[in-house]
Parts: sequence; structure tokens; C-alpha cells
Amino acid sequence: MLQETLLAAWRGLDGFEGRASSRTWLYRIATNRCLNALRDRGRRMPPAPSPPFQPPEPSRHGDVRWLQDAWLSMPPAPHEYHGVVAIASFLRASAEWRAGRRLELGPTRANGQPAFTCSLDGEPTGVIVLTLSGDRVRGITRFLDGRLQEHFEAGRTPCRVD
Repeated sequence: MLQETLLAAWRGLDGFEGRASSRTWLYRIATNRCLNALRDRGRRMPPAPSPPFQPPEPSRHGDVRWLQDAWLSMPPAPHEYHGVVAIASFLRASAEWRAGRRLELGPTRANGQPAFTCSLDGEPTGVIVLTLSGDRVRGITRFLDGRLQEHFEAGRTPCRVD
């Protein structure tokens, strides 16, 4: 909620006329964002995307992450895979499904973390963001929305994954 409030304030900075204090102005934006979030919570969530292959059973459902071990999540889907075995099982099922199709990964960064734009047979399919902890990959988040690629650096040479 804080991030949404600050983004709204940044976008509306040109409209701030100074008739009230900046604190009052920010408080009003935060109040409106909170009220909108409460109102939106009652709306029906879109159906979770389903992969075109039979994935293994997720090791957990939900949106709260306890970083005890490695995890893989794919917003807006609610399922998550925790632990090396569960993640490897999902990635094997995914690789078997895409056999013969060309997957391209374009290196980029997202919020300071290493990331990759993804395309399957030339069609944008989303973004993969790695969460690092020291010298290890702690988490993998796959955003399943091809429209996200336009927000990342263009001109990078994609890598082909066979």
C-alpha cells in the first residue's frame, strides 16, 4: 500500500498546488488508496492461469511467503513450489511441455535483481525475476504476462534455451 501511495503521489506531483501541506496531501492520497483497496477486495479475482501441461501438485497455495527454502511463484497464480524437489519437478514438467518450441530469455534487471524477459516461439510470455540471498538464488518469480516486457530494457540480445 505504501508503494502505491508513493507512486500516486509521484504521478500527481504536478497537480499539487500547495494550498495544503504536503503531509495533508499525502494523507489524502493514502486514505484514497486504502479505501480503493478495501473496495477492490470485494471484487471477484480473475481465474488463476492454468498451464497447458499437467504440473505437479504445488507445495503450497496462497500469497504469504516464508523464506525458509527456495521457492517458485507465478503471479497471479496462487500456487507456489517450495523446496528444490518441488521446483525441479515443476520445471521438468514445463520443459517436457515446451519440447521443440524455442524459448528465448533476454537478460535484464527488475528492482535491482537479475531478471529475464521470456518469449516462446517469438511471442512474449512474461518475466522471470531471481531473488538472491548472498551468492545463492533464494527464489524465482515468474510473472505470466507478456505485456510486462515493454517495461524492461530493449536492445539486449536474447539467449536461446534448448
